Amino acid sequence: MRDSLDPAGKAEQIAASLDPILRELHRQQPIQAGMLSVFFRKVLEVVRLNTLKLAKEDFQVRATLLLAGAHELSEWLRDPKNAPSLSEINAEIESWVSWYVGVGLKGVADYTDQLRKAWLTQPRGRPATRRRAAIEALEAKRADPNLRWEDLAETFYPSAKDENIDSPAQALRQEVIALRRVLKKYDIPGWEPFERHPGARKPIKSASK
Repeated sequence: MRDSLDPAGKAEQIAASLDPILRELHRQQPIQAGMLSVFFRKVLEVVRLNTLKLAKEDFQVRATLLLAGAHELSEWLRDPKNAPSLSEINAEIESWVSWYVGVGLKGVADYTDQLRKAWLTQPRGRPATRRRAAIEALEAKRADPNLRWEDLAETFYPSAKDENIDSPAQALRQEVIALRRVLKKYDIPGWEPFERHPGARKPIKSASK
């Protein structure tokens, strides 16, 4: 039996506990479930790296790359209404590193500054509300490719009015294109081209016309 502090054992235990949660989420929100699955897999892989007794430089390169990918996905998944502050993120990093050092693992503390710099860097452009709207809109459009972008924007991106966006539909469509690039990059289903179903319904006419 693995020791309770064995990082590989903990990684396996965490992965097993997450599996039923992700499978349930996949039934309703497959894209979010896919992104979360890859996010957790990358973080847990960093834990497993510590069992390989890698050279410090090799560990830093591989771990930093994995965590950079996890960070990119987290920026799409983060709920802007409940986003942690920079001080909270920094405290979480310190806690994570302290745990590793406390159980005798080497290498993590050596690249803490690199990790903090990558994790605390604020994403440029795209508001968090638009990234979340893109995920929800893509979920809906994958379920019904005939939905119009205007309708999707009205449903999932109402904050566009507060952001003074001239064309919410176009802004949302461009964000979905960016999201699909990320999905393709990490081989997450959902990036594939839309296929319009036979007998597609006509666009909804504006009531003002």
